[in-house]
Amino acid sequence: MSLSSPVFLKSPFERYLDTNYTPSREDAAMIRMIIEGQDYILQAIDAQLHRVETEIVQLQLTQTELSSYRTVHKNIKDRHSALLSEVFQASVPTAEEWQGLVEAKFGPHPVVALTHVCRQWRELALNTPLLWTNVPVDPLLDYFEGSTVFLRSMAKVVEMVTAFVSRASLLPITFSLTGMDPNVFDDPGFSTTVSPLINALRRAQWADVTLDLRFHPAASPYARLIPVPPQSQNTIRRLKVYHTGPGASAQREPVLDFGGSTPRRLTHLEVDVPGHQLCDMQVNWAALTHLAIGPISRHPKNRTNGFTLVGPPTLTPVQALQYWSSCGGAYISSGAKYASILDQTSQSQVQSRIQSATRSPFLVFIRSRLGGFLCQKDSPHPLSYRLFNTSRSSTNTTIQPDPRPRMLAHWSSQFGAMDPSSKKSLSITGV
Repeated sequence: MSLSSPVFLKSPFERYLDTNYTPSREDAAMIRMIIEGQDYILQAIDAQLHRVETEIVQLQLTQTELSSYRTVHKNIKDRHSALLSEVFQASVPTAEEWQGLVEAKFGPHPVVALTHVCRQWRELALNTPLLWTNVPVDPLLDYFEGSTVFLRSMAKVVEMVTAFVSRASLLPITFSLTGMDPNVFDDPGFSTTVSPLINALRRAQWADVTLDLRFHPAASPYARLIPVPPQSQNTIRRLKVYHTGPGASAQREPVLDFGGSTPRRLTHLEVDVPGHQLCDMQVNWAALTHLAIGPISRHPKNRTNGFTLVGPPTLTPVQALQYWSSCGGAYISSGAKYASILDQTSQSQVQSRIQSATRSPFLVFIRSRLGGFLCQKDSPHPLSYRLFNTSRSSTNTTIQPDPRPRMLAHWSSQFGAMDPSSKKSLSITGV
């Protein structure tokens, strides 16, 4: 007998089933005989139920085992995706590497190329926002009115930047942009072409940004890049702004505006903006670990446009020394823009101002028409300073430091570099 086979007991009492019928004594005796006669059917059903329950237990054990194998396979697949994602991230080129690939006509950006391999790679790449945070900005071509080559090139750059910014999702981006507006007056055609790029970059949150811009009209689209987007107040960590041309200084508002608040994570700041009121910037100077004011050797202006810098920022010698001495690490860079800093301030005033600083160690090199002055602060003696006067009798000037050399702060300028661990004579070229 199968459990699926219905059991039909033909009896005169069938019509009373599921009713309130109360059998008589005679009927009860007859019903008892019918039940006892069919008892073997109940025993067979019980035995069959027991076998089915045993089979169910075995099936459940098999199901659990298969689920375990499936979990192991899923973990292997997840590990494969995680490992592949790490490989993808390692393949992201730096801005310098990408420029080399562009010059070599490598083809599509390596991250974009990953999305062309297969559906799985494309899905993984598009779902990994970290891959897209290093936004490539191809070198912008020179603009000529009516130039279709510039229009096509800019459209390609805008498409690339927009895709990266979108795929980076909410993560802060890193980019480096070198741009030149050749117009002396505002050019609506140029603005219309360049504005989509500016808009795409300003929609994102910034983390590490280098802007090397040349523009004359204050209404140039590039002027909108210099104020840091408000949404980047809490994400910007490194900012380098180099500007040549009167466009920035023509603005009444501070150029380096951080949206009305002080950026909390900014640790690296390099500023070369002629005529800019640096003292108006809302910067936590003491939190900086690198501060550079004026042109420095890494500035690519000579390679990109060769434009002559115009005028120093409006920063007094006292303000400059105050900002330098309050820098959280040390690491100052000074350049030709401060050529008059000691022409306006005597040695004693400079030394007095430096001695009022409380942080150590730091090193400042200031250039003037009278020569160079090296101000060194010794870390074991916070208020011990030495002021060195250098001669301009030759192009190679040797500066003898303290006979008991200390660990000096990092120093860089357009004139050379100094090894902080060096205990030998320090040579500076081109003073």
